[in-house]
Amino acid sequence: MFNHIPYQSVIRILFLLVSQFFYIKTVNAQPSSESEDFFKELVREDYIIPFKTGEIESWSSIFADHALVLHNHRAMDRGKSAASDFGNAVHSAFDLKTYDVTVTDVRWSGNWAYTVGTYITEFINKDDGSSLFGEEHGKFFLLWEHQKNGEWKVIVDMGNSNQE
Repeated sequence: MFNHIPYQSVIRILFLLVSQFFYIKTVNAQPSSESEDFFKELVREDYIIPFKTGEIESWSSIFADHALVLHNHRAMDRGKSAASDFGNAVHSAFDLKTYDVTVTDVRWSGNWAYTVGTYITEFINKDDGSSLFGEEHGKFFLLWEHQKNGEWKVIVDMGNSNQE
């Protein structure tokens, strides 16, 4: 089978072809202008500020149509419209006494990125002034997908409390 080409040469050629394929796919897929600061600013400007101020239409625009939203103390929400419904429900029933979010980790490669961090929240019931869960400390994970139009959209939003 390998009469004309030594076996080791075939392996080397295959290795070079495969490694060049992955190198080209990675280089071509990686948006050149993004950085850790870009993603931190994206979270702050397009996620934290709109949610904190009750601008739910703006906040929900960061979600892809097929997003999964896995927030604490509730069932999973599927899709951008479900995320919007959640945001509207929160802001119609509660005031945000505390909503502090810190991005601690950012990683990206190609068309995917994730941001991870911590939060401190306190939701105050608009009807009776009670605190829903008290001051809650937790962590979050946002998985981003780079869209064909150049925008980054959240496809998974997950947060959960550190409290028992």
